[in-house]
Amino acid sequence: MSGRNTNQQSSDDDLSDTESDLVSIASDEFPGYFTERNGRLFHSSLTVPYPLPVDTPEQERLTVQDKVLRIIMGQPFVGPALEVLAPIVGRRKFAVDFCCGKGQWTEHMAARFPETIFIGFDIVPIATKYPPENVSFEVHDMSQPTRFEEGTIDFVHLRDCSMTVANYAALIHEASRILRPGGLLVFGEFSRFPAFHTTSPQAAANPRAVAPHFCRFYDLVNQALTSRGLLHVSDVVPNIVHQSRTFHTVTPISYQVPIGDWYENERLGRAYRRATSGFMDSIRPLLETQGIWPQEYLDALYSNTRMEIESVNHLRPVALYFSGFAIRR
Repeated sequence: MSGRNTNQQSSDDDLSDTESDLVSIASDEFPGYFTERNGRLFHSSLTVPYPLPVDTPEQERLTVQDKVLRIIMGQPFVGPALEVLAPIVGRRKFAVDFCCGKGQWTEHMAARFPETIFIGFDIVPIATKYPPENVSFEVHDMSQPTRFEEGTIDFVHLRDCSMTVANYAALIHEASRILRPGGLLVFGEFSRFPAFHTTSPQAAANPRAVAPHFCRFYDLVNQALTSRGLLHVSDVVPNIVHQSRTFHTVTPISYQVPIGDWYENERLGRAYRRATSGFMDSIRPLLETQGIWPQEYLDALYSNTRMEIESVNHLRPVALYFSGFAIRR
């Protein structure tokens, strides 16, 4: 992506409006799935290392992220999904969305491919209770095998799974296990480092020189995530897929998601800048629980980082999204 004109213009309201999508959680569901800390709602699993909240502000951030990605990518998938999910006589096709969250991607794909059955897995029941007829959502710990038999699934989708499982290779193994020969794996992870658009080559080559506070923020994030065994894998997922030896045509594809109104679609860039600020809020409880950095230090770092993101707008800051696809052997 090189700052191209997208034809699809979106308003800030279009990108941020999630009210109609929000899920109502019954009070009797809280003890089994949720816990509240310092005014934010988290999952209560003792085995899943996922560190971010699962509450309304975080759902809103993820909804904006999903909408922005669909605009930047042009469609909700990469690779030969049209061929893989094309209807055939005598057999229904199945697609599985690992770590589906609210299920935005799942439901958009289900509308695009109404004859395919879509199943979304997540650690908490935050997806709609009234999905389309060809969609179902299930609570599942993705560090464990799914319920499917070997070679029964046509399409597996992985997005933002690297903060849910410590062993990403095991996740690829599970996708490989359940995919049919010729089945499609689509993956995507955001980088956990500041970046600048390639049209700002000096800033892109040395982000720390122009955005030291933003870089320091991500230093803390990666240190805290590493303490939970959550390594930064976004740019090496294709290598992990290769190493499984069960896929061919492993094809990495990267996107530069604009942070700020320097982008031709200014509203999109502003929306994603707000989403970036929302991520900062969502990850802060993890930084605070490390017991390493005083509150005053984090307050100053957050304030300086937010001002810095605004001040380097002319250098075209971006979030790098590393996506790609592979075909099951």
